[in-house]
Amino acid sequence: MHTARFLRTDWCSRGIAHGLGTALLLLCLESMRELGYAYAVIGGVGPIEFYEKVCGAFVIPGSQVGIYTSLFELRAAESA
Repeated sequence: MHTARFLRTDWCSRGIAHGLGTALLLLCLESMRELGYAYAVIGGVGPIEFYEKVCGAFVIPGSQVGIYTSLFELRAAESA
């Protein structure tokens, strides 16, 4: 089974990178389509609105963060 990972884009969606996040996301999805993927699951997404706007993503009802919790959040919890 193949997996692909797209890193967080919250800094891109705030305008810091001026469209870089959008370009990277669309390139990633296009590459996945070329590899034969029919869909993508973006774990631990944030901000949700960015993905909704750029590629029509939606939250899967009943889903939870699970293993895709941000590494930073995990480290913060360990330090507390």
